[in-house]
Amino acid sequence: MLSGTVDMSPSMSREALKKRVIEVIDRRAKEIIKIGNDLWKIPEVGYREYKTAEYVEAQYEKMGWYYENKLGLTGSKVYLKGKGSRPTVAVVGELDSLDIPTHPEADPKTGWVHACGHHAQVTAMLGIMGAHANRETFRDEDHIRFHPILTKGGEIVNNVPADVHMESFVRGANVPAIQGVNRKVNNALRAGTMAVGAEVVIIDVPGYMPYQRDPLLDEVLRENCLQLTDQVAIGGHSCGSTDMGDFSCVHPTTNLEMGGITGSHHHRTFQVVNKMDLYVLPAKALAITVIDLLYAGAMKANEINDRFVPVIPRNEYTEFMHKLVE
Repeated sequence: MLSGTVDMSPSMSREALKKRVIEVIDRRAKEIIKIGNDLWKIPEVGYREYKTAEYVEAQYEKMGWYYENKLGLTGSKVYLKGKGSRPTVAVVGELDSLDIPTHPEADPKTGWVHACGHHAQVTAMLGIMGAHANRETFRDEDHIRFHPILTKGGEIVNNVPADVHMESFVRGANVPAIQGVNRKVNNALRAGTMAVGAEVVIIDVPGYMPYQRDPLLDEVLRENCLQLTDQVAIGGHSCGSTDMGDFSCVHPTTNLEMGGITGSHHHRTFQVVNKMDLYVLPAKALAITVIDLLYAGAMKANEINDRFVPVIPRNEYTEFMHKLVE
C-alpha cells in the first residue's frame, strides 16, 4: 500500500498537474513494464509472498520512501508524506498469485502463476508513486454463493469413510445475508450427518467481507478513466472475494479492472497480451484520480470521507469479526 498526502496547491492548475504526471509515467513506461515482467516471474500464493515482498520493498528503498513491512506477514505500507497526514489516499496492490499448475507459464516447481493480475495491481501502484439444497431460499439481490470442497473423503474405494473433511466458502453481497446462509448451511450439514448416524464438528472462520464500492469515489475514478480512453464500463457485483472487501467496509474504496489480458481469470488461459494497457494505463488513471482527490486542500477527498458511512466502524473491526461466527 502506498499512502500519503501531497501538496496540491492551486499554484498549478489541476489539468496541468494531470498532464505533468501522465508525462512522467510515459517517460517511465519501460521501467513500469519491467516491474510487471519481474513480478510475473516470481508468483507466490497468499501469505507466502516473501520474494514478492522483498522485491516490492527494494523498489521503495530505491526511491527513498519510508515504509513499514511484515504487516500481516508479507504486507507493507509506504508513506509519501509522514505517517498520520490527513486526509489520506491509499493506493492498494495485492501480492498473491494462484495455484494453477496446468497454466503454461506456471512455476515448474510450485505450480503458482499470476493468473488473476494481482501483479499488475502492484505494478500500477509502484508506477503511480514513482449447501445446494437451500439455493431456492437465496435472494438474487444477495448474490449468494456456496463453494464446498472435500479435502478428505476416505482411504479406499467401496467403503464408507470414517472421517470426511470439507471446507467451504459462503459469499454474498452483504453481511446479514452471509450470516443467514451460513446458519442454513451449518444446519443442513448437521441434519445430513444425523440422518446417517454420524457426527459433525463445524468450525466457522470469518472470511472476506463483501466488496462495497463507494459511489462518489467511483465517479471520480471513472471520470479520470474517461480522460484516457473512450469507453469505461461500470462493473456490477462480483462473486470474487478479496481482502479489499474488508477494507471497503471500513474506508471509502473503489477499483479498476485492467485490460491487456486474454483468457479467464484464475484459469490456465490467462495471458498478458498488452503491457501498456495492463501496467501503464492504470498507473495514469490512478495517478490523475489522486490529483482530483487531493487538489485544493483535498476538498474532494474530504467530501467523500464526510459522506461515507462504514459498514464496520474502524475501531470495532476485530470485535465485529469475532461476533460474525458466534
